[in-house]
Amino acid sequence: MIHIFDRNYYHYSGRIVAKNNSVYLGYTNSSVEFYVKGEENETTRITAEIGSNVDIQPDFARLRVYVDDVVATQEPIVLDELVKSYDIASFSDGKTHKISVIKITEAQMSNAELHNFYIEHGTLLHLPSEPDTRKKVEFIGDSITCGYGVLGSPHSEFHIREEDGELSYAALTAKELNLNARYTAVSGYGVYCEYTGNLAGTLPNVYPYINKWVDPDALYDFHDFTPELVVINLGTNDSRFLGDPSIQQKFVICYIDFLKFIRSKYPDCKILCICGTLCTESYPFVEKACNLITNEGYENIYAMELPFHNVLEDGQASEHPSAATHAKDAKRLIAKIKEIMPELDQ
Repeated sequence: MIHIFDRNYYHYSGRIVAKNNSVYLGYTNSSVEFYVKGEENETTRITAEIGSNVDIQPDFARLRVYVDDVVATQEPIVLDELVKSYDIASFSDGKTHKISVIKITEAQMSNAELHNFYIEHGTLLHLPSEPDTRKKVEFIGDSITCGYGVLGSPHSEFHIREEDGELSYAALTAKELNLNARYTAVSGYGVYCEYTGNLAGTLPNVYPYINKWVDPDALYDFHDFTPELVVINLGTNDSRFLGDPSIQQKFVICYIDFLKFIRSKYPDCKILCICGTLCTESYPFVEKACNLITNEGYENIYAMELPFHNVLEDGQASEHPSAATHAKDAKRLIAKIKEIMPELDQ
């Protein structure tokens, strides 16, 4: 049997942890893609044995399945047991099909532990040899980038059953511009502190690791994916503390340090820093950080303020941006990206 982490047969996207003979889909929109050829006059069935941490985490991971880029499951697959076999896809035409499994929920509150895929009346094929020539982008953010609450009612409780990373402004932008995208986002996290004020709950603290919730010691290999553009949407969760001038200064210092760390890993990338959809307090300090680091000689660092979401016009979802707001922010972001990467405006 071909191992689940054989990259000749399985293409993974995202920060992927492989351990204990399993593969973990972690951050939002992490995915696996493979190809199966069916047998003539037979129904090809694909099932997956998947584990999840439901014993310690009541928020269940959710997966969406595509066959040839068309949604194959009307409702996401909900990982509600420690280990379970799930029906992934089936077809009866004897042809070759691309199967994609995407984790639409975030790493902090859910994991998808892939044990194996089983194919009945079909054959797993080698991945195509054609290189992916799309521009690479990484989106770094918080619950907004995770697509948290986008399926929820205006004031529903916090739960990732209403989260869908494929409906976030980031995913919409990547789809429209045909970008090869990765997403590193954690609900509640900031640059200087978490929304509670906890100084440990920040993206800079988890960013050097593959997935701290699955393996707290495994460092990320920054050669695995080299983006031409990094989009950072952070500051919302810090905003409630920014009335204090000393916190303002610490926020700017932390933001600059994070920008320098990213640039140290991706020397040639452009960095676009955005903020504003859920707060108006943070953007001036994001912009200040960008200006200060630019004055130090760092190039290709940009800032853009997003307008505060219009609740009366577009509604909201679980106190977060609605799908309509995400769509509007995607249009704004697309225009800005085309401005700084004109090669995409063809």
